[in-house]
Amino acid sequence: MVLLNWLFQDELLFQALARGLTDIILRKEDRYIALGWCTLVRGLVEYEISMDQFSNNGIRKIYNAMLKILCSCISRLTFIVCNGSTVQDGFELPTRLSVAAADCILDLTKALTIKTSITDVSSRRSKSSNSDVSNLPTTLVPAAVGEKKVKPTSKSAEFSNKLEMELLLWDHIDKLIILVQRLLAWSRKSRPLHAKGLEQVLKWLQEIKEHYGCSQDEAGSKVPKAGVLLLSSCWKHYAMLLHLEDKKFSQQYKDLLDQYLSAIQFYTDSDSKQHTKNTDTGIATRKFFLNCLSLLLGRLDGKQIERTVTEYGMKISCALIPQALEQAYRSQPPNLSLLLLETFYVLCCTDEDVIDGVVCIFKTVIFKMNYSSSRSSLSDTRQMDSVLPLLLPLLDERDGTAKAVVMLVAEYCSINPNGQCLDEVLERLASGNASQRRNAVDVISELIHISSNSVTALSHSMWQDISKHLLECLGDEEEIINVQASNLLPKIDPLLVLPALVRLVYSSNERVQSSASDAMTALLKNHNQNYEVLSMLLDSLSNLSQSLGLPKTSGDIEEGVSLSVSAT
Repeated sequence: MVLLNWLFQDELLFQALARGLTDIILRKEDRYIALGWCTLVRGLVEYEISMDQFSNNGIRKIYNAMLKILCSCISRLTFIVCNGSTVQDGFELPTRLSVAAADCILDLTKALTIKTSITDVSSRRSKSSNSDVSNLPTTLVPAAVGEKKVKPTSKSAEFSNKLEMELLLWDHIDKLIILVQRLLAWSRKSRPLHAKGLEQVLKWLQEIKEHYGCSQDEAGSKVPKAGVLLLSSCWKHYAMLLHLEDKKFSQQYKDLLDQYLSAIQFYTDSDSKQHTKNTDTGIATRKFFLNCLSLLLGRLDGKQIERTVTEYGMKISCALIPQALEQAYRSQPPNLSLLLLETFYVLCCTDEDVIDGVVCIFKTVIFKMNYSSSRSSLSDTRQMDSVLPLLLPLLDERDGTAKAVVMLVAEYCSINPNGQCLDEVLERLASGNASQRRNAVDVISELIHISSNSVTALSHSMWQDISKHLLECLGDEEEIINVQASNLLPKIDPLLVLPALVRLVYSSNERVQSSASDAMTALLKNHNQNYEVLSMLLDSLSNLSQSLGLPKTSGDIEEGVSLSVSAT
């Protein structure tokens, strides 16, 4: 690096060396050479490391020109990334070379978002060594970035040069999409929360490409400045959080967490004052910070998460926590569960992506979950035990908060061995509040979905309780609950529901009869090749025929809606 810094002070030598450097990766197929090339280029791009060692830095002077030349290799690096996976237990894992190539792309594209004038570099010398953290912007409003005027710089040439770098980044948006797709595939096995953040980043990249790309095609001109600035301002942070190998991350993540949470506080207060919580701008802002939190927290292990959030949680607790939870928070030592509950209140709205992201953070942090691992290893529910009493009242309304709580409570029920949580949910099915009943059915629906994809099944007694209450829901006065119950019953073991459904098909209650008929039809279609189910159906019909006119048998529902069997 010392030698290159000296050689790059000469313009002619720089051009020759830079072109020769790009030729190596473009023409050489040797993976060891490619690995060394990626390491060298990352060192060149991360010029802040070496700039303090030299009074006359050659790399600094030609930095932008060097970036333009090196960015011509992004296509080749993308090819390496796409062809650098191995499959293990059904999951894709990266090779050593593909990791280096992916990180190299991230460094190159991130560098395109950073202002690199000589005066700007000089000012950084007096700042913290954590240059990425110290240069985070005060405001981050991705949806509205195009509406704000860019402050004039001291030199128009510097601004023009910065815009040129941002346009170069936009030219590589297709490569960014491919890169994020590969990072997502590699993260599914071991970093589920990080993968959730990557899903949202991928969706966002595809959306802005479609929106601003269409504008470019129709007008036949360059991409609107708003699209370029939007990509640059957000990718600056995303690229920093996507690295697979980053030695500086362990020193920076606490500061990053502090800044992202502080930004959430700022925009939450701002939206609250302006009554814009559910506007497009407010939702986009929350999505951005939620993505950053998912990417950041998804890279930490359980101990790091608890230690970091506990250390920095008190700083923002009073601003984030709702008044209803303030006393509960202060009545005990601050813990991870309550801090995340605060964030949950702040972030939740009617947007599905926001809700899904918040719930994934809860699952990972509170349950210490690794979704690709066996759920049988999840035995520590103490965090959720302390939060559950605060969550259940949120199931009294039909709103974005309730949607998130539904998923979280269902997850808890699926790993709670004593079934106490499920009992509290099932009790709500008898409530006179329609919203409580609908949310309770939603929890059961989500629980059945989770169980169908889990290696650890619910206990037989839990399935019995679920079946019994869903059968009772067939007579609920809310049609939407009838329909949902009839759709869920076919997903349960026929042994638990088929005999009762046969009896309910002949109920004098038309609502129950119709819902039971739909449920039984769907169940028989699902098991039309199962001889035991067909035999059970015949036995149930025979038993019903023999019991006509007799007192209520054990096959009837014991509690709930009053049902009678017709004699016809």
